[in-house]
Amino acid sequence: MVLQEFPCSGGVANRRFDGVVQNIIKWYLFFAYFCIPLKNYRLFIMKTYQFYKEEGNLFIFKNQPIFSSVLAIIMLVIAGASYKYNFPLMGWFLVALAILIIANFFAKKFVIDPQQQTITCKPSVFVATKTYSFQDFTNFEVLAMKYLGFITTNVFLNIHFEVNGKEAKFMIGQTLTHKGIQKMVNETEDIMRLNENIR
Repeated sequence: MVLQEFPCSGGVANRRFDGVVQNIIKWYLFFAYFCIPLKNYRLFIMKTYQFYKEEGNLFIFKNQPIFSSVLAIIMLVIAGASYKYNFPLMGWFLVALAILIIANFFAKKFVIDPQQQTITCKPSVFVATKTYSFQDFTNFEVLAMKYLGFITTNVFLNIHFEVNGKEAKFMIGQTLTHKGIQKMVNETEDIMRLNENIR
């Protein structure tokens, strides 16, 4: 019986394995040193929000067309009924009110700049744009409209500021439920990094 010797490839395999491990360690160190710190500036971990859209360094609140559209349609329907039953002045007033609601929808603005730590607010066509610092922020306020005292029909989220001893309030948005408002609060807090500041 003749025994044949075969070359052992264990050394080659070990060298390949060592090379793979070294590459893994290099990539780990790269991500740990460069990429992980970038998540604080939202360049590494990108988040998507339901109520905000991101444009560059800015987070812009998405105006809610459903509420404005429904309210404007209701006004126009009542205005049509007013014309039909010979109340033209009321009809014109309601038409003007519907136009104002639509105009305010496009004019309303709520923008958060995390890098500059500022919030820019414009509530309506007739109110000038104002910019507040994160340091001016005091608290959020949730208001609920109830039908017959117990059926929630609408929930509003306001943000409060205090500048030179004077309080300012701005309505961020509205939803039909407290759950939706809570998510709106959570997203606003996350963008402003309020929880990080607390820690």
